Amino acid sequence: MKQGLKIKTFVGTSENAVQIQIWTALIAILRQQLLVPRDLWTWLNDPYHDAPLPAPTEQLTLGI
Repeated sequence: MKQGLKIKTFVGTSENAVQIQIWTALIAILRQQLLVPRDLWTWLNDPYHDAPLPAPTEQLTLGI
């Protein structure tokens, strides 16, 4: 679990401290991934792989 969440060391030694650090790592991963459009199954199979960039869209210029 430590390797999967990329936790180098546990700060505390009590059960509560370890649980808090695990939940914090999970929240950080989810927060990082929430606003990136991607296929859920692809992300679940490889969560640390960067999402592909969306195709550029044509943007109209303002005629001021």
